[in-house]
Amino acid sequence: MWSENSLLAMVDNIDRNEYELVAVINRDNDVALHLKKRGVRCICVPHGGGSLSSRMLQYAHLPFALKRIADEVRPHLVHAHNAMAGRSAMLVKASRRVPVIVQLRNIGLPARTANIVLRAEHFAPMSKATMVGTLPKEQQKRSTIVYDGLDLDLYKIHGPESYSDARTALGLRDDAIVIGMAGRLTPQKGQLYFVEAAEAVSRVRQNVIFRSEE
Repeated sequence: MWSENSLLAMVDNIDRNEYELVAVINRDNDVALHLKKRGVRCICVPHGGGSLSSRMLQYAHLPFALKRIADEVRPHLVHAHNAMAGRSAMLVKASRRVPVIVQLRNIGLPARTANIVLRAEHFAPMSKATMVGTLPKEQQKRSTIVYDGLDLDLYKIHGPESYSDARTALGLRDDAIVIGMAGRLTPQKGQLYFVEAAEAVSRVRQNVIFRSEE
């Protein structure tokens, strides 16, 4: 998912002389592999998957597992990479009295999540719309907008022939302006606005193509 790229970009650009990084993850996956290659210690605490009974047991165990980790690591700061992780981060705050920063990637918070996460010391919404659409005014004062970035060097098209081949593979004309959107099909991702924009632009421009991928 895109949040993986954001997390790895943060790890790549943080001053490792100032910060010792420890990542707590809920499943041992490719993200953990990339983090370990970067010298980040990863601790896996499984939760959030499997059957209902399995999830209930995992979440019952979660506070105790996080407390043991916090007592061992003794963190000075906890960064939650999304609102769901913010709930776990607040458990660490409760046991260690450590400040929490929650990165907000979507607009809106479920009521049960909001009651917990909004107590964090600081927030890092990925856009102004995310901040205004998610946080009450008091929490907005404790926020810093941090835009997601993309390293374009990882996605270079080498030469005009490769560029043309890519468009041909997608069935796109070379002279068309292409506007794309990637994201799962959910109101949270705002595909409705993408469709409305496509309709508005297409009324005045004929060489614009809109594509959406899930």
